[in-house]
Formats: sequence, structure tokens, C-alpha cells
Amino acid sequence: MAKHKILVIEDEPGYQDLMKYVFLDYDLTVCGSVEEVEKDHLDEKFDLIICDINLSGATGFYLLEKFSIEGRTEKVPFILWSSSDTPEIRQRASELGAAGFITKPFKTEAVQQMVQIILKSAE
Repeated sequence: MAKHKILVIEDEPGYQDLMKYVFLDYDLTVCGSVEEVEKDHLDEKFDLIICDINLSGATGFYLLEKFSIEGRTEKVPFILWSSSDTPEIRQRASELGAAGFITKPFKTEAVQQMVQIILKSAE
């Protein structure tokens, strides 16, 4: 069976390295910015996108909104994460169509479980 293809957009090197470990069993692409995604990976097909909200340059909200408008989130679940966790942030993520929200720091097992559930429901 082919590995699920996951795109992670995260600008902190420590979290980038952690994602490589957490998603060892997946085909993982890690980008440091929304601009990098738009430049190099816009035409790639991913099974799941995980994006930090607070990025330098364009934010995770911007990318989620763009993908939602383009209809991409209907086919590809989109998880947002952030060290900022307020009801307003969670509400905005939900309104924009996020499949999930993760608060940093997080337990790797909880992230792996959420990803498995979302990927299974998207099949």
C-alpha cells in the first residue's frame, strides 16, 4: 500500500525535525513558509496538510482560506496548529473548514492518532 502523502508547513526548525520523526511512516514534505508551498508544491497531490497558523509572511489562515475558496479542502483535509489557542482562533479555523486544530506543544501520539482518524475518514 502506498504511503499517505502529508504536507507540513512549519517555520520553526525544531518542529520541522519533530514532524520528520512523528510522520516517519508517511511520505512527508516539509515547507518553511506558505510562499514555498505556492512556489514549489502547489500542483502536488497531498492526502493531508498540516499548517502552523503563525508563520512569517502569509499565515496558515491565509493558506486554508485560499485552499477552501479553490475547493481543495473538499478533497484534502487541512489541520491547523498553533501555540496560540483561543476560542476565536478555533472558531476561525472551523469557519474556514479546518479538519482539526492542534495546540503546541502537543503529544506526538495525539497528533498521530488525529492524523490517522482524519486520513481514514477521508478515504
